[in-house]
Amino acid sequence: MASGDLECSHEALDALRQTASVQHLRGLLVLAEVLEPREEQIAQFKRDIKVCLDEVTDLHDKTVLARYARWHLMPLAHHRLKRSGLNRFQREHLRRKLQTAHVLLTHIRRRGITLGKVTQTLVDRWLIANKSRQNQARSFLLWAATCHLIPKNVAIATATRTVDRSIMSDTDRILIALRLETDEPEHITDRVT
Repeated sequence: MASGDLECSHEALDALRQTASVQHLRGLLVLAEVLEPREEQIAQFKRDIKVCLDEVTDLHDKTVLARYARWHLMPLAHHRLKRSGLNRFQREHLRRKLQTAHVLLTHIRRRGITLGKVTQTLVDRWLIANKSRQNQARSFLLWAATCHLIPKNVAIATATRTVDRSIMSDTDRILIALRLETDEPEHITDRVT
């Protein structure tokens, strides 16, 4: 920048690989009021979307992913920003949703099928093989169903809820211990264990 080889702008910095050094330099330039402040996570998410879309070779898939990003993921990002601020972990979660949609669409395309002709069997097999991506894929599939991009007979399973397995609080533990210590109707072996 000092030699004039790189323009002093957010766009020029966005074109670089996003390393900690680039982020630090951007922060310093904003702090020094050389660059205008901006919602950095939103700007980075827009960059994430562009990078993902640049990887897509099929025009139809690119259009679907662009719609998904614009009409579903970006509103989620803006909603989070207004509510409590969008942090880099939330941005990464949204990026993974987009990336998962891309992987799923690529899988469907490689099977010689379009999204509009996808079958329940194909979706189920992909979800079973990609357990770590099930929730992100579910988000995309629900959006696609809402937009009538997938057949009506494709069922989308509800999100799995994990059971709360947290250890009981100290207060609960003390109350149970007191009850077991003083409760006569309980057999002594039950009270001890």
